[in-house]
Amino acid sequence: MIEVKRGEVFLSFIHGSLVPDPLGLLLGKGKFKRFARVPDEATAKSRAIQNLVRAAAKLRPWD
Repeated sequence: MIEVKRGEVFLSFIHGSLVPDPLGLLLGKGKFKRFARVPDEATAKSRAIQNLVRAAAKLRPWD
């Protein structure tokens, strides 16, 4: 999910607590949801963000 709050862009993951995050990009303290700040276009296009999206797409939390 892409969110804009107070002029900032965040990429949110509903089951983000289950997403591997070796670089520690995901923030949040909820039981499941996590988010990453995306301050600029370079970050949005970065391999780190791509890896988070791919990992989240592979999740099957209901299994």
